[in-house]
Amino acid sequence: MGNLVIQGAYYYDNESDTILMPHRTGEYSMVDCNIYVKMKELKNMYDESYIKDNKDNLMHIEYEGQEYFSAEWGPRSVTEEWDLLSDLSELSHFEEDYNFS
Repeated sequence: MGNLVIQGAYYYDNESDTILMPHRTGEYSMVDCNIYVKMKELKNMYDESYIKDNKDNLMHIEYEGQEYFSAEWGPRSVTEEWDLLSDLSELSHFEEDYNFS
């Protein structure tokens, strides 16, 4: 059985020093995520002209004084090293069936 992740929530992965946003909610051992990396890592992934041309359009997140830029998406192993960053205090879960028509 895997670890619980929440679609759209942000997690900091201590192991890879990245920020992850899962595409699904549930208990998984692996899940597709949007992956945010520091500029140094982004420069290792893409050429300088791509970064220069797109820097204003790259989504980024600031965490503990560091900027993490949207780099790619792909599968990531869900581990105990993931720290939830999103505030979930306003979320509610309802068991009843609702008719939204």
